Amino acid sequence: MGIKLATRDAGTMVVSLEGVFDATNVGEAIPFLDRTFLLEGWAVVFDLHDLRHVDSQGLKALLRLNERFKDAVSCAVVMPGGQPRMLLDRLGLTERLQGPGAIPRTCESPYSAASPTIATRSKRPTGDTATG
Repeated sequence: MGIKLATRDAGTMVVSLEGVFDATNVGEAIPFLDRTFLLEGWAVVFDLHDLRHVDSQGLKALLRLNERFKDAVSCAVVMPGGQPRMLLDRLGLTERLQGPGAIPRTCESPYSAASPTIATRSKRPTGDTATG
């Protein structure tokens, strides 16, 4: 399993999980991922796009991390495909992980220069932008 941290825009941290997330590596990954959420004021994107396999321990960890998103200033989840998505769907957990800030899995990277702004759940106050 690989974990990548990157910044997309000022104040947006992208946390990418790649490969396999299971009982063999979840124990070492969780403390690292937990520290990511200590970054006060950062928007967080949890990218599962390249996650290929997850077991019950990995799934439990993903759901726990998703709960941490609720405290972020804003957050989004890039959903996986393949086996991880099938497992989430079969267990009825897709909606729980997705929430309103989910980004569907696409064939191209959601972080390419041509990609649109990431949709997020936000706790930031929004002002009225209507002009009259």
